[in-house]
Amino acid sequence: MNGIGFQLRPNSVVLAPANGDEDFMATFALKCLVRLYGNSFSGIRLPSRSQEIFNEFVEMVNRKILKERRVTYYAEELGITTSHLNQVVQKFGFRTTKEWLELAVCREAKMLLNGSKDNLDKIAAALGFCNATQFGTFFKKHTGQTPMEYRNENGIPPGEAEGK
Repeated sequence: MNGIGFQLRPNSVVLAPANGDEDFMATFALKCLVRLYGNSFSGIRLPSRSQEIFNEFVEMVNRKILKERRVTYYAEELGITTSHLNQVVQKFGFRTTKEWLELAVCREAKMLLNGSKDNLDKIAAALGFCNATQFGTFFKKHTGQTPMEYRNENGIPPGEAEGK
């Protein structure tokens, strides 16, 4: 099975990155082993609750960034305050929560600009912007280029995209 979440090694148990329920199950299984065998396992490294929160945040952003960009939404989904979420994200992600969300939107925008012939209005709508102008302003603020400049340099050649 791929990504069980932990590895048993001689004299140690090491947690490995895993996705979704596998991570929860691995942590649960590891905690059970520790309770069952006590200190028989040396070198056990369980993720801290803050690390778990950060991992859940990143996974949630990757799944939901096209639909949700509010910091409060992610904090509520994780059952913590926005202040606590921001502290955790800054500790493990070295940026504020808002900056993480903005970077995720930029990443999605770049993928759409590179991999789609859709016009800017369609891309803006897909990213949750009211119009192409609002999207263009956001994109230029965060990348230093307009969406069309980025697309022309990195994606679809001029004239091949629909419309704008």
